Amino acid sequence: MLKVIRKASCRAIVNRLHASREGVNTAGGCALSHANICCGSVTQFNKYQSPIRHFVVSPQGHITLHEHVYSKHTSFRLVSEIRGNGNKTKGCEQTKGGDKFIDLELLAKDIIKHAESNYTYPLHVSASDIAVKIESLLNLQCDLSDIKTLLTINQTVLTATNNAFTKALVFLDKHGFRQQNIVSMLHHCDELLAGQTKLIIQCLDSLRQITLKEKEAIQLIASDPNVRHITHKDMTSRVAQLKGLFKTSHVLRLILKSPKLLYDDFSEVAYKFQYVIFKLGVDQKPIMSTKLFDHSVMHIKTRHEFLERAGLYQLPNKKGETTIENPSLYQIFDTSDSVFAQKVAKMPTADYMTFKKLYELEEEMREEQSDSDQSESDDE
Repeated sequence: MLKVIRKASCRAIVNRLHASREGVNTAGGCALSHANICCGSVTQFNKYQSPIRHFVVSPQGHITLHEHVYSKHTSFRLVSEIRGNGNKTKGCEQTKGGDKFIDLELLAKDIIKHAESNYTYPLHVSASDIAVKIESLLNLQCDLSDIKTLLTINQTVLTATNNAFTKALVFLDKHGFRQQNIVSMLHHCDELLAGQTKLIIQCLDSLRQITLKEKEAIQLIASDPNVRHITHKDMTSRVAQLKGLFKTSHVLRLILKSPKLLYDDFSEVAYKFQYVIFKLGVDQKPIMSTKLFDHSVMHIKTRHEFLERAGLYQLPNKKGETTIENPSLYQIFDTSDSVFAQKVAKMPTADYMTFKKLYELEEEMREEQSDSDQSESDDE
């Protein structure tokens, strides 16, 4: 239970702070087991190094925001929740003139300005409406930088009515989406703002039926909203296909790591699997620690060929032995071009980039030759 103490001297604040820490009743007999809300300045609380979070409270004592302190009204006062987590005070920005509050409408206007710079026409939205969206997302503990990015680059979210926006947030919160996952769903699933939730509900049900846990299902669909378009029949069929390649215990872990496994062309998935197993001579276990299936076939082949031709990768013999120490699959496939070249291959990045272009041409010529040979064979 949170109790707003609207009028209190600094000494009374400190007394209540200590009382809350000791688990005694404060403020008119209200029992505050883990938290107490007190008015005061950041400076006062810094003096006592209290572990707190910040709220903005109007003169009527209504809590509007948490975690970040924003206000367009100078009559709003800073209050703090005692958390008892040992963290130092999280203060709002302090200036010589006192505590600095961020104006939500000013922030909203800045977002609109940046959003309009991406288009050749004005966006007919009000700063007050955008401020409401920002406040709603902050109340759900979404990160401010993520909120600003979402509203700046996604015109559908920016121009949606606040009623539609609120309904979408209620739906996501009800189904267990939190923080970054909420932002991701709003960005990728425009149908949410039209009140169309059927695909998402069906997808969550399908993911549960393939035995993913609730949090895992939510995380998967938020990380790759494309999976919401997969029918239950196709999803169960794909899981069965994957079990033909991997151990059953590995399949769900791989899907969580690379959701694309549920909808990518299966012949390509199988090719990547077979390439790594036979060309690199590894078993399934190392694959589990990589995002192999998020990469293109060309990426996989280019990285392997570069190392092999440079004498930096060796196919293990039947006993799994090599005369050199091969890099891990993660180092080979999941690193950036610069890290791969400099840290793994110990070569200049330019050398790898040159090889990359030449190898693409080599593959194109090989495919053309293969097509030509096939055409001649058909003619015969």
